[in-house]
Amino acid sequence: MFTTESVLATVPWVPFSLPTSEGTVLSVFVKAHFTDASYSVLITDLKRVWQEDAGKDLLDRKLKTYAKSFSDTPVAKMLPFIEGFVKAQKANVKYMSFFEPDEAGELKIHATGSVGSVNFRWVFECVQIHSEALPPLPTPGDILHTHVNLPLLTIAIEQNRRIKFLEAMIERKDRELQECHETLGFHTKFTRKRSEVFSRQTFTKTADEEFKSMKLPPSEIPKSFFGKMNEDHLYELAMGKLSSPDTEDQIRVQGDPDQPVDTSSPATGPTLPMVFTTDMFGPGDSQMHAEPPTAAIPVIPELSEAEKEEQRAAEAEQQRIRMEEAAKHRAAQLEKKKKRKIF
Repeated sequence: MFTTESVLATVPWVPFSLPTSEGTVLSVFVKAHFTDASYSVLITDLKRVWQEDAGKDLLDRKLKTYAKSFSDTPVAKMLPFIEGFVKAQKANVKYMSFFEPDEAGELKIHATGSVGSVNFRWVFECVQIHSEALPPLPTPGDILHTHVNLPLLTIAIEQNRRIKFLEAMIERKDRELQECHETLGFHTKFTRKRSEVFSRQTFTKTADEEFKSMKLPPSEIPKSFFGKMNEDHLYELAMGKLSSPDTEDQIRVQGDPDQPVDTSSPATGPTLPMVFTTDMFGPGDSQMHAEPPTAAIPVIPELSEAEKEEQRAAEAEQQRIRMEEAAKHRAAQLEKKKKRKIF
């Protein structure tokens, strides 16, 4: 029966603030999937979960009940208007929610808009999913785990991966800029304007202080978070990865955060380095490890301490050679100026 799980896998959550018949506001998150003859809607307030799966026969009956002016209109032509009610909360649509706290716990959402100059009302009749549901029916915990908790953990891992990548890239760019200033500084006629060299510790300390001073009302946190995730498409990416048959028990991303990142590859998008496994969240081996290289995603192997020291020595030698060449160049320029004065 429960088709909602599969068809809504990668659909993002959309925040809604629904007036209630008691004069309060019900804050919920909605995701919906529409075809030309049916729809599936999933709603949660992060405590309870409701769903409605409507096929063609049910849609025909609901059109005759709630939208008699359109009872002879084919369902396929009305579904885009119905979909518009739940794709985002619209200012020109009047919403009202009715929750029946009985054994069924049905949630009805009335949405009234217009099709041309004719009023059009639709009622989403969502059945509450209960904790005592027997397999194969899901429980609220199953839904929240699949559609909220697991994606959020995946998003947090991905954001951390991107932060590590950006930190490594900024540090590398700082080193490159320093070398350029030291090598080409003799051409500069004006005082150089330099920003502070990037420091992970300083960055983290500043971010921590800013976070402590931020005001985060608990009621606004979910709405703000899901809104940002929808902008970045991270929720869709996370659910797509979790829904993949190749992703059962682990989430992997390539590389090692402590290794320098090569950003000189073709402009098809950088390879973000790092590997996370589900062991990070359990008692197993918590070590990050390198994946075997593939044609699609190059992997930077981890260097030993001796190799790192050798690399640093080679970089220092290259810098010394560049400094000597710059000094010789300056000396040659001074010699030319002296000769011009003589003649």
